[in-house]
Amino acid sequence: MNAARTALLAVVFALVACQAPAEYTPPPDPKVDPAALLRPTFDTREGVSSAGHAFLIHHNGATVLVSAHHILGPAGGLKHPIAWDHVPAAVNKVTATSGDKTVTSTRALAIEGARALEPRDPSADLSAFLVDDAAGVPALELADTMPKTGDYVWLFAEVIGVANRGRTLHRGSVSAVTDKELRYIFADTELKLQATSGAAVLDAKGKVVAVNLGGGANVGVVFGVGNPATSVRARLDKAIPAPAPR
Repeated sequence: MNAARTALLAVVFALVACQAPAEYTPPPDPKVDPAALLRPTFDTREGVSSAGHAFLIHHNGATVLVSAHHILGPAGGLKHPIAWDHVPAAVNKVTATSGDKTVTSTRALAIEGARALEPRDPSADLSAFLVDDAAGVPALELADTMPKTGDYVWLFAEVIGVANRGRTLHRGSVSAVTDKELRYIFADTELKLQATSGAAVLDAKGKVVAVNLGGGANVGVVFGVGNPATSVRARLDKAIPAPAPR
């Protein structure tokens, strides 16, 4: 079976999983505290970007604010893109809000090789910032294992449109998974993905399986692409080495 046919079948299976007959009962949404969803503002030497989403995780003893690297560029409203090795000096402060709670960071990490989304390797699109005070905002947890094709996932984000007002979990089904990307198709064929870059993609247990990077619509299908948790963990391991055992 050639690669094109395999990819087509994966899409078909994902569609069947997302858009099942009326008598089918959709799976329950994962349990996740809505306060974990953050909307960030990046104060940089290239200007201010108030775009996308972010979330907290704990990694190697640190509290880390995670988002997408491409927000630190024209896609986020900045004049010029910020190279990965310039991020610590170029990002003055990040302020991320959830309701009446505010998380701040003045310590941007240099994620080696980070760059804006590229179709061949989405795994490089990552930004991260050390946080001293989580301000009561709950942290999410990176999944230990990646989902399989056909598994359900949920985009944890605020989206535009009256139909989704007040909703933060948007169900999809995995259509492809590799070490470099996670792809998923949404059950809602009219879902608007604008400004969802940097949002968490969750599995049925509420654990993060990817950082959402973007997506689009084609022949009536709304799809998303994310930076898989396996890559996120590996890149954070380089940026935040584990503490030495005592």
